[in-house]
Amino acid sequence: MYWKKIKSLTAFIILPLLLTSCAATPARNSVERATGYSAGNYLRFVDETPDTVDPQCTSEYYTVPLNVFDRLVEVGSDPESGRSEIVPSLAEWWTVSPDGLTYTFHLREGVTFSDGSPLTASDVGFTFRRLLTHPDACNQDIAVSILGARELMEGRAASLAGFREEGDYDFTFTLAEPYAAFLACLSTPGASILDEESTTGAGELFGKVPEATIGTGSFIFEEWTPGIRMLLTANENCWAGPPRCDGLDIQLVSDSEAQRLMFEKGELDILDLDTMGTEAEFFVHGDIYQDKLRHGPRVGISYIALNESIEPLNDAM
Repeated sequence: MYWKKIKSLTAFIILPLLLTSCAATPARNSVERATGYSAGNYLRFVDETPDTVDPQCTSEYYTVPLNVFDRLVEVGSDPESGRSEIVPSLAEWWTVSPDGLTYTFHLREGVTFSDGSPLTASDVGFTFRRLLTHPDACNQDIAVSILGARELMEGRAASLAGFREEGDYDFTFTLAEPYAAFLACLSTPGASILDEESTTGAGELFGKVPEATIGTGSFIFEEWTPGIRMLLTANENCWAGPPRCDGLDIQLVSDSEAQRLMFEKGELDILDLDTMGTEAEFFVHGDIYQDKLRHGPRVGISYIALNESIEPLNDAM
């Protein structure tokens, strides 16, 4: 049994320039890496060091999954009301049956993974079968509403009864019972669509070795130096168009004081103050950076999971 709620936080970031993402004109950096690769127009920021960037096997680290992979749908914002809404991504359109049980999707045609292989309905089926059967998966709740999901998870079935391919670009999900949040679940990082061939071939290296971690997203996972940095380069052939910067230079630095000093020395373009503790006070209440502060709502999910297999929760009466 799970209880979940949406919580809204105020997120503060500080910017040396009017720069919020690669959708804006990026600052010009000229960092030369040990590999001889010039950073060019890279967006530089700090993040935590992950164990894996496999979107199905992490519930904490989503920076790489959200930029290297895409989902069938995403959460967008209505320009008039400002309210959140589900918008197309890899799925160009979908319909829902009157009884709320059957979701029919049509994929965008011509989408390719960064290695050039085409996206098909077979990749979608593979993604959700892997999500439900991978021994390290931690996001199965995304898919448990699909008919036959629990049977597949528990080894009582060899296939996912609620998924059916209708051709290269069309497929259906059938749910065990109506679930209004199903589309929202498909927008979460754990529902990122994987390439069946390269992911299967990568085996345990997927999510841990850049060249073995292939997606359809705006960036390509290029480099991972543990404890130092991760480098994502622009996917010039992305179906949504190339990003407006050359890539993302992610510094793996957890110490708040070190982050502050890096920003002051011009080594970072964006600094997220939410996780900096007392070091954030220097920026929030000081006089130097007041005109560089940006803040807005941050949406997240908090939940309490109750283990109904132990006393007294296992008493149905």
